[in-house]
Amino acid sequence: MNSSSQTNIAGSGLDLNFYTSREDVDECRRKEIEFREDTLKGEKGNMVHHFNWEGRPVCTRSNTPPEHSLFVLMCLPRVVPRGASNELWHKIIMRCAMVYVDPVVIYNEGADIPKSPRMLLRYAKNRTVKFYTRHGSWYQSKKERKDILDDEGDVEFYMDRDLGVGNGFVECSAVKSRHQRFKEEEALQSLADKRKRKKRNLPKRIEDLRRPCRPSLLRYCTAADEL
Repeated sequence: MNSSSQTNIAGSGLDLNFYTSREDVDECRRKEIEFREDTLKGEKGNMVHHFNWEGRPVCTRSNTPPEHSLFVLMCLPRVVPRGASNELWHKIIMRCAMVYVDPVVIYNEGADIPKSPRMLLRYAKNRTVKFYTRHGSWYQSKKERKDILDDEGDVEFYMDRDLGVGNGFVECSAVKSRHQRFKEEEALQSLADKRKRKKRNLPKRIEDLRRPCRPSLLRYCTAADEL
């Protein structure tokens, strides 16, 4: 990820630092809470419904099932080579889609989360719930609070090995954090760009694969009636 991308992410409250110890997780939690509280104090703070997995304020309710959010977080990020004809289209689609990827918790009881997409969705169906902090109007709705687990900022809960906490900033969990996903995306982007450059250098025609040869002497033969 280039420096400009890091600046844009950090400026949106997305922290790319790596957290492992209880002290680090608690410090990250504090920064996250401070950012959200400052956002709510802003001019458009009363419009915020919740904060998504990326840590960005969202003004509308998310109808994404929690297991689908988990699916996105557990799978490899999709990338296209820079300069590809569909690069802009891909970026717009992904940016819009990631808005409604929610923070989630999966009760996996310490077991490995399946990597197969079909098995993952089936496994997570009744084990995964949305996991919002209290920042936003969602907390004022009794109906919504029935289906959403309240993120109270409990570091011990974040680090519980029987859970997979995917709130975006916890590094010590079975679910990817923002840092882990962005680093993964950066590596995949580099690989896609490298493959594109390699493909560009390959011969485009079968004729280009053939080794050059000397013209046959038969081309200089002349029929008797041409003399």
